Amino acid sequence: MHLVEDLAGVPYRGEHWAMVSDGGGARKVTISEPDHCCQGFAAADGWLRDVGAQREGLVGDAQARLFAAGDLVKLGVPRLSAEPTVLLCRQGTGCEECDAAHASVMATG
Repeated sequence: MHLVEDLAGVPYRGEHWAMVSDGGGARKVTISEPDHCCQGFAAADGWLRDVGAQREGLVGDAQARLFAAGDLVKLGVPRLSAEPTVLLCRQGTGCEECDAAHASVMATG
């Protein structure tokens, strides 16, 4: 889903660091990427179900979903482009990760 967010150009970002190879060594770099809690990812269930692109069932005792990544990209990018914060919890509902994502939108304009 984070790929879909990146492709859609969502305005919320978080900064994290990663270690990358650098000519036989490694160095720490800062990356900016969409960041928030995962509760809103369930919205994609409806997008995929509506067109018959998602199968659901149990894997062991866990509820599982199966879909093609390309279908998620094809359905998700236009939706997130039209409504970029649809995956975020509503502001002020107690979700610190999503409140930080909302704040990052306000900080960048």
